[in-house]
Amino acid sequence: RVIKKGGNSNLKSFRDRSHYGLEECMEICHVEVNIFLEETEENLHILVKNNGSLFEDNLLQKLYSHQIQSRGSGIGLININERIKLMFGSDYGLQLYNEDDKAVAQIDIPYLVI
Repeated sequence: RVIKKGGNSNLKSFRDRSHYGLEECMEICHVEVNIFLEETEENLHILVKNNGSLFEDNLLQKLYSHQIQSRGSGIGLININERIKLMFGSDYGLQLYNEDDKAVAQIDIPYLVI
């Protein structure tokens, strides 16, 4: 089973930006990547967890509304979210949240068999 419709390019962009916030980490940081399939086998969830920093509450919404300025090139996280939504629909995309003292970036995409 594979993901179709170019999902790999979004994963590469996400991987390239997975260091977001790690520049503030002064100690060893651990990054964990989990990929799981829903029981219905319709959606794939990719979670990148990092113990080096935490996301600000409602980070994506604040970036969209320009309430905060992003670091680096500026629109990487928004760009990833928008590309996923354009490719797969508004039910899919990027979520950013904190869990168990870790920053979690979650990508939700459809799981399609070709």
